[in-house]
Amino acid sequence: MQREVRFNDLFNATFETILANRTATLLFLAVTVPIGGASVALLDTASGNPAVLFSPTSRSLGTVAGIVAMILFGMVAQYWFIMAMLRRPLHGDFDRLLPYLRISLLSTIGLVLGMLLLVIPGFIFATRCLLVTPMVLERKVPAMDSFVESWERTQSNAWSIFFVIVVLLMLIWIPNGLGQFLSDRLTGNARIAGWLIESLTSPIWTTVGTGMMVGAYRLLGDPNRELEEVFA
Repeated sequence: MQREVRFNDLFNATFETILANRTATLLFLAVTVPIGGASVALLDTASGNPAVLFSPTSRSLGTVAGIVAMILFGMVAQYWFIMAMLRRPLHGDFDRLLPYLRISLLSTIGLVLGMLLLVIPGFIFATRCLLVTPMVLERKVPAMDSFVESWERTQSNAWSIFFVIVVLLMLIWIPNGLGQFLSDRLTGNARIAGWLIESLTSPIWTTVGTGMMVGAYRLLGDPNRELEEVFA
């Protein structure tokens, strides 16, 4: 039997999950915000802006290597953060890292393909596959089975999940647009302020998105499975 949740239930669960894991959240932001700032600076350099100390070739190779390293570091940091929100030990539990990387790759491919098909399929994919990662990490469900089960478990709540995703995206990416405008169009302190806003956007979105994912996973848990675990 599927649980039905309202928009308010899922929206509130998102921030309740974050507050319940405030220590992990603060640690995650403390590490990823500086990384986000460095990546913004690298991308800004790659776009051809001034203040470059290297030749074009070395700059290009260094930028690519730096961005790849930061992406990999960000994925590991996000893995740890999700595990912490799932109430795994804060000192680190990396036995599910490779399955997480595989499921992240599959999810990214599905999301990109969906976005290429007039955007809406991408939102549908993100909505219906929201529970995939927690299933793989906490319950160790095989990758393809997790997609099928997530699709089934979100069927009755697709619209609630969809609208929460849209609202959270608007709350996060409107400030990001302001930051991009400041860093691209202005100079001096205003440009630095734009960089700071952009640096905060990705870590905050990851934090909020993870809170929503784990909150939805808890709300939409299978009552029969939970009873089995209690009486096991």
